Amino acid sequence: MTAPKPNKDWILDNIRNIMKEKSIKVENLATSIGNSKGELSKILNGERKDYFKYLPDIAKGLNVSFHNLVSPQNENINDNGVGQAHILEQKDESIKNLLLAKDLIIDGKNEILAIQKNQIENLERKYKNLKEKLVDTELQLKKKE
Repeated sequence: MTAPKPNKDWILDNIRNIMKEKSIKVENLATSIGNSKGELSKILNGERKDYFKYLPDIAKGLNVSFHNLVSPQNENINDNGVGQAHILEQKDESIKNLLLAKDLIIDGKNEILAIQKNQIENLERKYKNLKEKLVDTELQLKKKE
């Protein structure tokens, strides 16, 4: 027995809740996704059943991740009145910042490794030159003897 599919209307509720949280008007969102106000109104009112193709653009227009837009938890509001969509956005942003910091650390380590490799190569060249001078000097001393 398979679980019943959730009602898709909660996605539209999420869109409306996020728009309300961010004080975004229908006409502004419609413009940002390249659609008419009337068409977006039909989507938000559930008159368009094929609205799924618009969801990536709507998420971008609302400046939220696609996951936050379609996640059923987004319709919940916590005790402080903050929507789950906003909380998830903050978590997503924190994760992005951590990944960026990780990348910066890796880049820094790679730079340090490159500098150390350069220093090792320079020391190896100096060692080789000194060794050659030592061999030359020993040969010259043997010739003088």
